[in-house]
Amino acid sequence: MKKKLTKTLALGLSLAAALTLTTGCGKKEDTTSDTPAPAVTSESSSDNSGSETAAGTIDYAICPWVFSRGLSDAETLELPEGAGLYGLTFPVTTDTLFSMPYSAASVPLTDALDESAYSVSFYEDSYSLPQLMIDEDDMTIGEALDKNLWSLFSTYLDYDAFGVSEDSYNDVYNFYGDPNPAYIYMDMLTTMFGTPNYICFGNDYDAEKSAEENTQYFVDTFLHPEKSDDQFSSYLMYIGWQFEDFGIAVNFFDTFRYSETSGYYVYPENEVGFTYVPIQKGTLEDYFLDTFDGRYGTNIVKELMAEKTALFGDVEYLTADEKIVELVNSAKGNASATDAETTNK
Repeated sequence: MKKKLTKTLALGLSLAAALTLTTGCGKKEDTTSDTPAPAVTSESSSDNSGSETAAGTIDYAICPWVFSRGLSDAETLELPEGAGLYGLTFPVTTDTLFSMPYSAASVPLTDALDESAYSVSFYEDSYSLPQLMIDEDDMTIGEALDKNLWSLFSTYLDYDAFGVSEDSYNDVYNFYGDPNPAYIYMDMLTTMFGTPNYICFGNDYDAEKSAEENTQYFVDTFLHPEKSDDQFSSYLMYIGWQFEDFGIAVNFFDTFRYSETSGYYVYPENEVGFTYVPIQKGTLEDYFLDTFDGRYGTNIVKELMAEKTALFGDVEYLTADEKIVELVNSAKGNASATDAETTNK
């Protein structure tokens, strides 16, 4: 019960919101643009970019993020040099955690090593750092850190996490007129870490059915908003990068809408959550299956890639615009410099 309480506090609220939104009750006010996010470029030709649906032909380029971008079916990815977030080069180490204060009062983590590790979360007073989550109740904090039985969790990922200034981010944001922040952050992450190899959705997954059946239902429901009474479909997406030593994942609501006047358009939430999981805690799939008691977390990336190929054919998916690439490359330099300073202290 203790661990379930911790996990509910950390991640359960997002799941509850997902279930509320997708059942059509208690819809939250929309805060994003009615136009597709333009913060991408495409190298595809018009000859192979569409797929038939009940309401007409949908260009994959205007579909939700997991359909319009490339995916990888590799078991583990190669970590790009200099990749990281929060001013740190990944993977995060115990020494890294010790160098970071866990409260606004700048209390060092080393002061709490002998305390019980039950339901402890640090850094919660800081908006610029993720929470350090430890839910092992049979050891001390120090023991949990030594064994890498911890995770990092943030309810909101923004430009600070990439180590870029507000002005630099706004230069990119304003360049596109009215883009969606969630898609900008996602394209920044793919530029930083490469193509994601973990996909799951946090609502409408039937654990008693196969991954293939669930994926087919997901594709048919998500890409056919015209079938719903409200003319929209929405999923809480978990998109991740599984490396050999750790995995990272982000979560956000992605919504697809249809109207007879405007056609199809994406309408994602602005807020993007973030999770970092050392391999000692398991893979991303292990972690989220455990977090959601086996209901959600199954990696459907291979099944989704097959469905996309059947729908769209052999296409070159959207990639980040050059302005985003330049912004991320500057962030990599900032992370490497900060990490070097931390290591030399």
